[in-house]
Amino acid sequence: MVRTRAGALIVSNVPGKLFTIEIRGKTVAGYDNLEFEVDHRFLKIKTINKKDLLGGRGGDNVEDSAVLGFQREQYGSSLLMSMKYRPMAGPKYLKLNDGTDALWWSYYDPSIPEDDTSFTIKAYCLSAVKGDWIFLLTVSLTRAHTDTDEDIQQLLLCSMNSLQLRDKPLSLKSASQMVLQRKM
Repeated sequence: MVRTRAGALIVSNVPGKLFTIEIRGKTVAGYDNLEFEVDHRFLKIKTINKKDLLGGRGGDNVEDSAVLGFQREQYGSSLLMSMKYRPMAGPKYLKLNDGTDALWWSYYDPSIPEDDTSFTIKAYCLSAVKGDWIFLLTVSLTRAHTDTDEDIQQLLLCSMNSLQLRDKPLSLKSASQMVLQRKM
């Protein structure tokens, strides 16, 4: 992670998943496995292999919007299994700056008591297909947060629009130099 004027540049050098993404926020703290606290909100970046998700369902012949819809349905099924409910709002297809389809949706946990301000009550999701991967960004909010849907959508869109796949690993030193030269 490299600090930028607007937040932090995240550098992934995991073999097969080489990318950078900028997360905007006044305070960005990193945790393990692409999890962050951004201005007191929990943000997670998840990557899903498109071919693994689709199995034998057509691979490269499936439209990205259909892949995103299928991934959302699978995510909803996992919510149903782990939380015993599946309340998902949306979905809404959006376009990223490069013309790529992105899928926006949210879910709400009605079981959290009104006076509990520490547990996640709502989560927002934005996913997009980039190369062989589906990138899923999620932000979790508690009752203590006052963010609007539009605030979170803008945060996730800005981050997803900054996503760049890389052919080679990028050292933190090189990333820092690129940030200083305002190339990122």
